[in-house]
Amino acid sequence: MTCRGICERYKSEKKRYDPGTKRCTACNIYILYEGIICPCCGTQLRAKRKSKFSK
Repeated sequence: MTCRGICERYKSEKKRYDPGTKRCTACNIYILYEGIICPCCGTQLRAKRKSKFSK
């Protein structure tokens, strides 16, 4: 799973999980995309940030 640069088309100007924005951890980019799988590398997109504290 490597970044092929396709995700640059979906790059978001917004940051930090604004409504509709998701993060691809493999590509290290925030994107505006309707699906749950990154169109570039195939990894699952994160819609929420990681918790600061593990329970």
